[in-house]
Amino acid sequence: QLNTYYAEAYRDLSYSLGNQWSLEEIAYLNNQRRSSFTYNMIRRLVNLVEGIQRDGRLATKISPVEDSSEETATLMTDVMQYIMNSGGGYDKISQAFRDSLVTGISWICPYLDYRGDPVNGDVKFNITNWNDSIWDPFFFEKDMSDCSFWARRKYLDRSTVISLLPDQEERIQNLAYGNRDDKFTYMSFARNWGMQKLLNYTEYWRRKWEVRDVLVDMDSGETTEWKGPKDRLQFIQAIHPNLKIIRKPVRTVELGIIVEGELLYYGKDPWGLDDYPCVPIFGGDYSPTYDLYTWKLQGIVRYIRDPQTELNKRISRHVDLLDSQLNSGWIAKTGAVTNTSSLFKSGNGQVVFIRPDANMEDVQRIMPPDIPQGQMMLTEMFNEIIPNILGINPEMLGMPENEKVETAAILAKMRQSAGLISLRGVFDNLAESQKILGQKVMKMMQVNYSPEKVKLITKKDVTDEFYSKSFSRYNVTVEQGLLTNTQKQTEFMQLFTMKQAGMPIPDSLIVQKSDLHCRKELNEILDAQAKQEQETMERQNAMQEQQLETTTEGILAKAKSDQALAMERMNKIHLDEAISAERIQRAEEESTAQLLNMAKVLKELEGMDVTHLMGKVEALKHLHSVEQDLHQRDMDHENLGVQHRELDMQQQQMGHDQMMAQQQMAQPQARE
Repeated sequence: QLNTYYAEAYRDLSYSLGNQWSLEEIAYLNNQRRSSFTYNMIRRLVNLVEGIQRDGRLATKISPVEDSSEETATLMTDVMQYIMNSGGGYDKISQAFRDSLVTGISWICPYLDYRGDPVNGDVKFNITNWNDSIWDPFFFEKDMSDCSFWARRKYLDRSTVISLLPDQEERIQNLAYGNRDDKFTYMSFARNWGMQKLLNYTEYWRRKWEVRDVLVDMDSGETTEWKGPKDRLQFIQAIHPNLKIIRKPVRTVELGIIVEGELLYYGKDPWGLDDYPCVPIFGGDYSPTYDLYTWKLQGIVRYIRDPQTELNKRISRHVDLLDSQLNSGWIAKTGAVTNTSSLFKSGNGQVVFIRPDANMEDVQRIMPPDIPQGQMMLTEMFNEIIPNILGINPEMLGMPENEKVETAAILAKMRQSAGLISLRGVFDNLAESQKILGQKVMKMMQVNYSPEKVKLITKKDVTDEFYSKSFSRYNVTVEQGLLTNTQKQTEFMQLFTMKQAGMPIPDSLIVQKSDLHCRKELNEILDAQAKQEQETMERQNAMQEQQLETTTEGILAKAKSDQALAMERMNKIHLDEAISAERIQRAEEESTAQLLNMAKVLKELEGMDVTHLMGKVEALKHLHSVEQDLHQRDMDHENLGVQHRELDMQQQQMGHDQMMAQQQMAQPQARE
């Protein structure tokens, strides 16, 4: 099943390296004395896609789910960042991604290296290439959950094999070199037998299901696989009645190690993953439902291989036509030329000598044909087709079509984004593979790293949840984030971004999270500036308080003055009212006296003429009416003056109340 894929992948790799002519084509061109030129456009496009990935690398981080423990998730992220940086994980991901762009698939494999830490081991990474591995050709899932087997081969020297299997040293010492078989035939070592003294070291991983005891908490539903002795299960169940013991199938893997055809180990996964120690990265198309592996799995090189072949042929033909312009050949009679080798020379100043008895018609130059315009257009078309097949536009290659400065930048950015959409599937495959890799690395560090090693890495105490499988399964998730060398740098970038967004982040905290060598000196300068600013602020506050007290005292003094003036005016109003009342009383007394005098006059006039008397009475009434009108007018003027004075006093009292209210509001603000 895989042999057809191996053949096409080998050809894809050859094209990416520039080996784009077959042996038959080269032999044909050599017979015609023509050149076989290669104009490798594939390498440029592969480098472009790889460069986009390297420029936008994302880190593997572990984030809490909703209200889960933030402390444990941060601790796991710190360990993950250390592993990925110290083990070269991110660089291996980029390298495997490039390989998958060419051949369609590559494998990134985490493993434990005990050479630096013989107790816990160090998680590191290596790459298994397309020709180093054999896998179940019918698996569908990218996490290889339905893959029945996976194998890989390495060629190692004898001492390295002994370091990997120290308990089999005697058997390894007796193994002979160069036992050839029919497996992994596309490996470069397999095609160079006898040129090195290396042993073929083959790992064979097989999927297996085992029935195991599982503890189930009937209250919470949490499950935990039991790996201890069975006689303790009853004791645990007696202590915790809510625990129930069930048996269920668990997926795991077994490993067999074969060196030069000798089985030296077969047993459980030595790293505690219970899964394959590899993650596939697909750099093109993988269609599990298709039956022919010739087309089922392929990288982006496969799409542009045929146009690249035609481009090489067209340009090589154009070069031949141009060369023919210099020397298109001669038609000559036998013996007409003194030196026949001169007919095969080309260049300026080349002379062909003929015999004295020969005619000029005996030697004639063959006129070279012109280059057809259709050939040039066809070549240009192939040159444009190659990037267009991958959805790569000129802007992504640094060649904008619009040369106007005012529109070129915006248009180029929009077209670059549009070009990346066609490659979105390739980058999504990589993101999913990186997530699966992060899950396996998280499980390896939970199983193999001791609390002491975790504390050495993170400088933090290990939480109880760190080693909980249920916590890693339900409470955290592996995702991608900002890539920096350390988690501390990630925090620095996040704090800096929040500071730019307007959040009140202290500068001292940002400096503390930075990787500057002069952090201590910079913090001292910032502390001194902060102290100086605080002292300046205190002086300003003191001056403002003093100014406010002065203003308040002035307001109070003016308020007291206005209050005294208001009281003086009120007293004057009361005095005016008393004077007015006295005048009214005096007017009434005068009126009564006048009436009494009139009565006396009437009594004295009883004996006088009635007619004459009535005239006198009417005259008196008229005089009295005029006098009453004058008195009433004086009273009206007096009352109007009193009303005006009362209205002025009310307005002054309202102004005084408003001033006192403003003073009361200003005093809390001054204290703040």
